[in-house]
Amino acid sequence: MGYSGTRNIPGKSAMEMLRHVDTHYAGQKVENDTAIYEILDGKPGRGGLWFVVRMTSKATGESFNYAEFVMISRDRVEFCWKPTSEFSGPHETSMPRSLFNQLTPIEKIPFSSGRNLENAAAWRDAQRRAYEQKSLASAAAPNVGDVIVFRDPIDFQKGNETVTTQRFRVQEWGRVRRLTPLLREGAAGFNARLRRSTWDANPFEVEGRLAAVAQGAEVPVPSPALQRRLQQTALF
Repeated sequence: MGYSGTRNIPGKSAMEMLRHVDTHYAGQKVENDTAIYEILDGKPGRGGLWFVVRMTSKATGESFNYAEFVMISRDRVEFCWKPTSEFSGPHETSMPRSLFNQLTPIEKIPFSSGRNLENAAAWRDAQRRAYEQKSLASAAAPNVGDVIVFRDPIDFQKGNETVTTQRFRVQEWGRVRRLTPLLREGAAGFNARLRRSTWDANPFEVEGRLAAVAQGAEVPVPSPALQRRLQQTALF
């Protein structure tokens, strides 16, 4: 099944556009000869919109909740959408956790539903792993005001002076990461934005969360000064 399309309406969100074409909105009910489908909730995610759908069998009255993902493609002229369920896809694992928690456990979905439960179980496992990875990343992220300590010292050129430090206080953390270098005598007097290559190659720990190092454990050796690339300071 391919994409459906309609004329794009500037200013309307993807959720509003689906409501405009009378599909996939909370409270919507559709039915066929064998079942009734009701959309209970929906939220945006990476690449499209996620929904919790309740299917009720007309023959038995049994019902269960499952996930649907509506892939979105739009430009200034056209708005396109393509729905897929956890039984036949999707490849995305960006379903908001509040929606995921509303899904009926796989073992409680009637086998008589004729759905591909094996595919749904595999997708749910992938979604859980995505939550775990996100949780680990969030746990490792510092807060504004925290002090982070890099494995290797970082050099900055401030006028004719070279400033070297491993410790920085976090001023901003998000799309923009702004740090204040810390020296033995206190703050260095300027803020810094580090190159992407530094973040990739030089791991850091949040001071205060540093694990106690067992006796005899190997301690990382900082890179020689000649191997370190000088950072460009950003003054604010």
